[in-house]
Amino acid sequence: MKQFTILTCVFFLTTLPSHAENLIQTFDIDLNGDGIIEHIEVEYVEDTDEQMRSYYDADFYYSGNYIVRINDQEVTGWSEVPEAAEIVDIDENDGRMELLLADDGPSNETNCIIYGWNGEEIYTVGEFYGSREFDGHGTIYSGVSQEFWTATFIDRLNPDTHTLYTVPQDLYFVDNCCNQIIDNGCMYTVTVAFPLYKDASGSQIIENLEPGSEITFIAAKPNVNYENYDTWEFFEWYLLRTDDNVLGWIDFWTFYDKLEGLCQAD
Repeated sequence: MKQFTILTCVFFLTTLPSHAENLIQTFDIDLNGDGIIEHIEVEYVEDTDEQMRSYYDADFYYSGNYIVRINDQEVTGWSEVPEAAEIVDIDENDGRMELLLADDGPSNETNCIIYGWNGEEIYTVGEFYGSREFDGHGTIYSGVSQEFWTATFIDRLNPDTHTLYTVPQDLYFVDNCCNQIIDNGCMYTVTVAFPLYKDASGSQIIENLEPGSEITFIAAKPNVNYENYDTWEFFEWYLLRTDDNVLGWIDFWTFYDKLEGLCQAD
């Protein structure tokens, strides 16, 4: 069992300062499992932009440069509306811990970057986007909002390099559609007729869906023309089930304005 000590000090400003002041968090912990306690500082530089303060209804607003210091080494980066930094343990069996920095990104999605320490220098373990769940065995599941649903992406820790790599999926389960959470997908009612296709090529119609019929989204197919998964255009074709249990494919641009209650992302 790993033995470690954590001492965390967080200083938050509670009144509007007359000049720029910074937020600093400190940790004292053995990050790389060599028995030596590292001293860690995360410093966020205050942004004095009055417009941004007003937008976030905040007396102070931290956005811009940050500095991560571990012992006598440091790296810099940029953050948008940062959350508190935290120590995480991606793999509970590898003897290492990591430093995670997160911020409130576009549409309230979270951007995350993880730093590691190899005994001599700070390095980037990986970056990902969206909500986060660690399984403790080297895998991170992140939920990323798409146009009307949430996709789950997988990042896994390479034990040799101690860096993250993305595990691609052929299909992604369509979940949490417009805050609908059910066991077998997301259900909507058709308002304007549209065709259902045999596969994601759209070359053969197998059924025409009429107004009043119900469909359930099952999965989404990644669009090979897009490499950046943090945009909803990454998914264009969707596998759905009709109310008479027929499975078929439909593209986003055909159905997006023909379903009752379908929301649109910010």
